[in-house]
Amino acid sequence: MRGPIDLPGGHLIRAQTCLLWAAFALVAVAGAVLLRRWLREPRAPGAGRQALGLLAVGLLALGLRLFVSPHTILHENAHGYEFLRGAFRLDGFPYHGQAYYAFFYLLTSVFGRHPEVVFTTNALLGTASVLLLVPLGRRLTGHASAGWIAAVGYACWPAVLRISATESFFNLGICVALLAWLAWLRAWETGETLRFALAAALIAVVVQARPEFAAWPVVLLLSLPACPGWSAALRRTGPWVGLVVVALLAAAWVEFRLQVQSAWGLPEFMHIGPASTLHGFTTRHNLLLRPEWTPAAVWALAALGVAGMAVGRWRTLPALVGGVLVMGWMVMAVDVSDTTRLRLQSPVHPLILLAVGTGVAAAAARLEGSARTAALVLLGGALLVTSALRFPLVREPLDPQREFAFLSRTVRTLPEGCAVITAERSMAHNVVITEFPVWWLRGPVEYSDRYLRWPESLDGYPCRFFYRGLSCYLFAGHEAAPADGIRPECRAIGRRHRLVPHAETTFPSRPYGDHAVPARTITLGFYRLEPLAPAAATQP
Repeated sequence: MRGPIDLPGGHLIRAQTCLLWAAFALVAVAGAVLLRRWLREPRAPGAGRQALGLLAVGLLALGLRLFVSPHTILHENAHGYEFLRGAFRLDGFPYHGQAYYAFFYLLTSVFGRHPEVVFTTNALLGTASVLLLVPLGRRLTGHASAGWIAAVGYACWPAVLRISATESFFNLGICVALLAWLAWLRAWETGETLRFALAAALIAVVVQARPEFAAWPVVLLLSLPACPGWSAALRRTGPWVGLVVVALLAAAWVEFRLQVQSAWGLPEFMHIGPASTLHGFTTRHNLLLRPEWTPAAVWALAALGVAGMAVGRWRTLPALVGGVLVMGWMVMAVDVSDTTRLRLQSPVHPLILLAVGTGVAAAAARLEGSARTAALVLLGGALLVTSALRFPLVREPLDPQREFAFLSRTVRTLPEGCAVITAERSMAHNVVITEFPVWWLRGPVEYSDRYLRWPESLDGYPCRFFYRGLSCYLFAGHEAAPADGIRPECRAIGRRHRLVPHAETTFPSRPYGDHAVPARTITLGFYRLEPLAPAAATQP
């Protein structure tokens, strides 16, 4: 992959990276100052019990993300390898979000360029998101129990667990978005300039995390009615300082997005519009309506929460109900596979669970004493149990996960200095995309079409291997598959060389996503390229 300097808008990509690092530095400094101040404040009654509760919920969330989440590449179209390589080398094209590359490049510089570092960090970011729902629920709804129930539900939420310990961009985006929300609410409550600067830096990171998070500032604006005295804070310098900070830290991103959208437009599978979005909310596009991913009782509790807010906390309604519509606008009507929907719809899930927590709190508020506690424990336990019934689906390995397991075992065993040849980067008019985990290699990698045209380019290497990967078995719906179910691009190497198996694995094929998989079994393997035997002489 070419580096940022060779890509359109390369100077803007470098500017985004530098400004993001500046935002991280501002968050670190402002956060350290505020943390030190908080540690000096006297502890409120019950603070110890609350700390134990946070520890228990945090351990639950982290344990599920480490042991239930698949802990592997998630993308079904091989982009996962591309994203990891971009994070390791800072050479990814940030169409999906430069914040991911900037953040994980710093992190893997310290802890090593390994997928496990990204997977584990994403599990930690998901755990942090769970804990952030506790104070958010209290500030938004006025019910402390609403935040706790939302946190417990989010800790074990099946759709969230599926993407937690993977390479997904959304774990970082959701964590920073919730942190920005909390900082935003606190800034309007206090009017303090430092808090506005902190919220602004976090917002600048959020909008650069994924295109879908560009709408997150709208959610923050919708939450202003829930901030008492927010209009009085406009007469202070804090909000205006925050506005300047956001403008400075996101300027390169705004220019980059305008250039990209002007040149590329929206992808074909995006059907953004009021009618299509509302339709997407009520069809199987919406994973929240799918019983295999979401317990049906969740919608009853969410509706109860909305009713409770309408009666006693109406100022929170714009943030939660409007926030679901705003964050669902770009994702609910997207006609893609369930694996992709799990990622795209994930920013909506914390909002739904805050509504669920509010519903549980509203129901329990009608009780007193031990009855209220018992109701909260019972309903929170119901969320945990009904989610646990779906954990086998969370852990289910599909073909991309099986391929990742094979590659993680075998790539590092290839002889040092050997070249690896893979199928073309894009096939079937970009429907089938292949990538390769180059961070494990101790030699170069080349695409098969380039190698077949210029085989002499690899003459200086001691050996050459061809990798027949999962993409060799994928076909678009309009393509006619050959009898053996293997793409012709992957057969071309075998017509020029003898393929000697070095490592292979075979498993039953599992069609997934929008791809067709004609072959009943898939055999992945590395094959040493050797000259074909000369044809036998024919008798006169």
